[in-house]
Amino acid sequence: LKGSTEVVEVGACEEEVVEVRGCEIVDKSLHHTESQNLCEFQNTQVQEKNDTLHMHDGVIPNASWVDSEELDVDDFESHNFDADRTEEKFVAGEIWALYDDKDGMPRNYAYIDKVCSITPFDVCISWLEPKVRTEEEANWLKLGNSITCGEYGLQKQLTHITYVECFSHAMKSKIAKTGEISITPEQGEVWALHRPEIPSSGYDIVQILSKEFCTLNVVPLVKVHGFRTRFMQQHQPFKILMDNVSRFSHKIPACFLGQEVLGLDATCCLELDPASTP
Repeated sequence: LKGSTEVVEVGACEEEVVEVRGCEIVDKSLHHTESQNLCEFQNTQVQEKNDTLHMHDGVIPNASWVDSEELDVDDFESHNFDADRTEEKFVAGEIWALYDDKDGMPRNYAYIDKVCSITPFDVCISWLEPKVRTEEEANWLKLGNSITCGEYGLQKQLTHITYVECFSHAMKSKIAKTGEISITPEQGEVWALHRPEIPSSGYDIVQILSKEFCTLNVVPLVKVHGFRTRFMQQHQPFKILMDNVSRFSHKIPACFLGQEVLGLDATCCLELDPASTP
């Protein structure tokens, strides 16, 4: 890949800046991609849907209103998730999730160092790198997987990205005085979980109900009949340890609809971002 490289002064030191044209990263040394497009799979990846949802300790059978055949339903208003990631939404100091080159899900994280331009779009970012603390986490990364919650540091190399479609959503995070960044699932968020038996077999989608020290209380979400990205709470909540990094795949942007919108007797109904829904 070819592109321009320049040196800019950051504080008292100089850092190499790698320019990204579209979603092609000029420097192959970046661990996030080789020569593949960061958002190559965003709108093209189609995954086979399983007929069951798995809990941590068993299998949840599909309910009668969950159907593998998805219909085109235009009678309900849909949330425009693309409007949440337009050029003017970016602010320096934020953490954003970007689509990866594995299956197009938002598992890469970047710190927005500077918004250089809105039109044309140009932001200067630093990639986040996970702080590996256990052998399990090291082995998980060696298998080509991502760590999407925990503690992170920033790469010293700065990168210009000029293609807004690489980005999915802003992430909630805590930045310590030492510069260490902490990202954990927060109450109300929707996350995709790898299935514990065979992580490659698919995902469970859950909503975070609460956090208790190192434990998350989550409730499984199941698909509403006729919709690809509308889900509701159904079945009992369960607990999951936050340090079990191999369970967490990625956060899914979601919008609460309310049961009155669909006329369903459900505790909670959400519309999920199609670009991040497995």
